Amino acid sequence: MALLDSEALILRSYNLAEADKIIVSLSRSAGLIRGVAKGSRKLRNRFGASLEPFTLVKRTRYEKENPESTTIRQPEIFKSYFKLSTGETIVPSLA
Repeated sequence: MALLDSEALILRSYNLAEADKIIVSLSRSAGLIRGVAKGSRKLRNRFGASLEPFTLVKRTRYEKENPESTTIRQPEIFKSYFKLSTGETIVPSLA
């Protein structure tokens, strides 16, 4: 089992069971990665809004021999582009 740190853009999340999510993300170093974020749907989760689409995060993931069996741990938000998913235009302020 390898412990890997990388920056990634969250593209999509799917519900899995009662408390977990499958996260699809894109990183420069590893490309497209699907992983499981255990406990992310619980009321008192440790992930918060870091697994929402169009969020740039630094994440730690545990990867087994099979690259498809990845567990995502400790995501930290760098920047959120969540307004892009709602269709709103982003206009910079000139203040």
